[in-house]
Amino acid sequence: MEVSVEFRLLGQVEAEHNGVPVALGRRGERRLLGVLLLLAGQAVTVDRLASLLWDDAPPASARTSLQAHVSRLRRRLDPDGNGTSGVRLISQHGGYGVEVDPAHVDAHRFRLAVDTARGIDDLMARSSALRSAIGLWKGPLLAGVASDRLRERVGADLIDLRLSAMELAVETDLSLGRHQKVVGELGVLAAEHPTRERFTAQLITALFRCGRQHEALDAYERLRVRLANELGVDPDPDLQRLRAALLRHDTGLRLTAGQSATPTPAQLPADILGFVGRRDALDQLDALLSTSVQEPTAVVICAMSGTAGVGKTALAVHWAHRVADRFPGGELYVNLHGFDATRSATSPTEALRGFLDALGVPPQRIPGSLDGQVCLYRSLLAGQKILVVLDNARDVDQVRPLLPSSAGCLAVVTSRNELSGLVAAQGANLLTLDPLSQPEAHHLLMRRLGAGRLAREPAAVDKIVARCAGLPLALAIVAARAATRPGFPLELLATELHDADSVLDPLAVGSADTDVRTVFSWSYRVLSPEAARLFRLLGLHPGPDVSLHAAASLAGITRQQVRPLLAELSQAHLVTEQNFGRYTLHDLLRAYAIELTRSNDDAAERRAATGRQLDHYLHTACAATRLMDPHRVAIALSPPRAGVILEDLSGADAALAWLVCERRVLLAAIHQAGAGFEAHVWQLAWAVASFLHRQGHGEDLLAVERRALDAAMRLTDPIGVAHSHNGLGLAYFVLDQEDKAQLHLEEALVAYGRIGDHGGQACAHLNLGAVLDRHGQHGAALRHAEQASTLFRMAGQRRGEARALSGIAWSRAKLGDHRSALEDCRLALTLYAQLPDRHGEAAAWDTLGSIHRQLGAYDEAVTCYQRAVRLSREAGERQREAAGLTKLGDTHQAAGDPAAAGIAWRQSLTLLAELNHPEADQVRTKLLATVNPVTS
Repeated sequence: MEVSVEFRLLGQVEAEHNGVPVALGRRGERRLLGVLLLLAGQAVTVDRLASLLWDDAPPASARTSLQAHVSRLRRRLDPDGNGTSGVRLISQHGGYGVEVDPAHVDAHRFRLAVDTARGIDDLMARSSALRSAIGLWKGPLLAGVASDRLRERVGADLIDLRLSAMELAVETDLSLGRHQKVVGELGVLAAEHPTRERFTAQLITALFRCGRQHEALDAYERLRVRLANELGVDPDPDLQRLRAALLRHDTGLRLTAGQSATPTPAQLPADILGFVGRRDALDQLDALLSTSVQEPTAVVICAMSGTAGVGKTALAVHWAHRVADRFPGGELYVNLHGFDATRSATSPTEALRGFLDALGVPPQRIPGSLDGQVCLYRSLLAGQKILVVLDNARDVDQVRPLLPSSAGCLAVVTSRNELSGLVAAQGANLLTLDPLSQPEAHHLLMRRLGAGRLAREPAAVDKIVARCAGLPLALAIVAARAATRPGFPLELLATELHDADSVLDPLAVGSADTDVRTVFSWSYRVLSPEAARLFRLLGLHPGPDVSLHAAASLAGITRQQVRPLLAELSQAHLVTEQNFGRYTLHDLLRAYAIELTRSNDDAAERRAATGRQLDHYLHTACAATRLMDPHRVAIALSPPRAGVILEDLSGADAALAWLVCERRVLLAAIHQAGAGFEAHVWQLAWAVASFLHRQGHGEDLLAVERRALDAAMRLTDPIGVAHSHNGLGLAYFVLDQEDKAQLHLEEALVAYGRIGDHGGQACAHLNLGAVLDRHGQHGAALRHAEQASTLFRMAGQRRGEARALSGIAWSRAKLGDHRSALEDCRLALTLYAQLPDRHGEAAAWDTLGSIHRQLGAYDEAVTCYQRAVRLSREAGERQREAAGLTKLGDTHQAAGDPAAAGIAWRQSLTLLAELNHPEADQVRTKLLATVNPVTS
């Protein structure tokens, strides 16, 4: 018997006959078919069927209705009556059953695929097999026709198998070092399935490996509170032990030696649920893989272009997920925001920094110049097979620095412009994406609404497709509206679309009767008033994404009030929860929101919302700075406006995690703050300066401090001017532009003097000393450090005084005055011990060790370096810890103890290898020399 019917139950109940959708009739008929297919091979009595289909309350006409359903299904599935469809509905033993090959029912294929995947030993192959199996699910089991009770009765084991497969897939990916890839997915799974505590355990592990310990602890606490409130129980003992390991930074939570030591980048956004069509484009993209095999020395590049909203990102991301297993080195992704109406395009420097972070490069290793970053990036990709997706590019110049240069890598670039320049210079393949064809658009709607609903109103469907102009974004919004109101006739929706007369000129596609704004306005008008207001105000947010707390502040409402509003916007496809708890708008929708708020909200309301938004970021950023650097003298702030909701930061780890997550938003807020918010600009720059410096974001630091100085000078705010000059001096110093650094630091000295800020003057002196020390002017550096010490003492800033003493000791040691340097170092250590300040204390012990070593006092040097290493380890500063271990080994070697030197160097090498630091090779050479000494 030739089989030609394929059935889908993992989502909407659907069938295809030789690739053509089969109309399965009304809801009752599809529900009956779904139950029989799940129970294929069994004879189900009429009484049991009636109980299942009507949730234990069948009507008196149940038997008659069942007979009618079966009769109609037989005609639909085998219209010719020749039995060649491969499926038979049979009557037997007082009931009904289905004869069908299980391989042609997705639910049964899923079972087999999971069983097969469990037996695969190779981790990458197992992950790919499990992900492929899970991908068969396109929504809830028997979506649109089954109640929760029916699913529980006929599909509980299948639903549990899906969750078990997800747990195993995530566990496999964690073993492969793909914690960055799965952390977002786990956030959703842990929230949706709190009683499956393994998801939370996996989330905690992934967050820890991503350097987000505070969020890991938060995940545990959320589960603990939920279990206590809903079930009156505590998390299971394994999860409690995991929390304890997290608190003590247990190395067992890290990747083991048998797992990937270097992180595998996994930056792709989530795949599009229900992606349809684009067969020709997918074939062209698939052909690129063959090209890379045929030309093994070349980098393959695809430049994909098309109009706004045509689905370039969806296609690129969908294809990237399909072929991800062909790129064991991982996937890099960046949204370049080339056409964003509310923010400047992403610079190559910012994009490269994101790539280098994902590739595991420590901040201290990242060069300050663009050329240096490009060289490092391409060196890291050499010999790797990595997929690079550069989304929403403005022009060729924005793209070129981000292209890989090594064979085996493949780059996909999307843009509204045809990037023909990539063809001439890089040999790129051009792919122009047109709007969906009418059949593809129909298929998209069918996947969202079901074939039966479309079959009942074919003329209305044609009108909707025509009005949406083949744009997937518009069709998705229409489908969302229709899906939430299953009883709403499609003809009414089509008429409303046709009669809408608004025109969004910049975003019109073709003629006025194929206008994207029509769809947006139609979806917007059915929102609740509160959700509509929030959507409008989101147009004022700088992007690229917004947290729940920030959205609440923008609207001036509570967290509890904003949650359902964001859910409403998400269900209407007006915002997307791109990552767990963070929401973003498509650039077309952002432009539409801006237009709406300008026409619906008066200037006072918009200004108040902007003020609340900036207050949220300013006060949270300052709180984060205080937690990370408690001894830094805070600036005076005005109280936050009413309605501002601040983030909950419980400690330094949480503060760092928040700053890392919000960095791009904070930079955008600083650059986009308009007239009347100049104080926010320089104060925000002050708040993030230390973070940007420590994380190696020199270009970002320079950009925000320039903006800060301009804002402070417009305000004629002497405090802001002084801080901004000092910040600019630091930025130029970080970027190796010492002349400009010195100029601004000297201006800062004068400005701090005018306002009588002794602590500020002292900081400027110390920074000037660092500039001069780099030029070898150790005498001048010493004088600045001594002035800083006096000024810090006058200001009563003991931590600053300790820093100045460390600077004095360093300069005196450089000048050969080791005994005075020793005394200064000991004084600094006395002050640090009283604060306490492990970061500063570790640096002082390191300096003291260097002085003792120069004097030949190796025992004392060893003691100092051991203290410095221990303090660095406690402070979580792994690179400083590694540097201290290297110096400790050098000291042991100089003292004639090669065995102790080898121990210290091996510990250093372990850390440097984990950090992917270039000094690892130097330490490795020292170890080899110890094992194989050269004799004369």
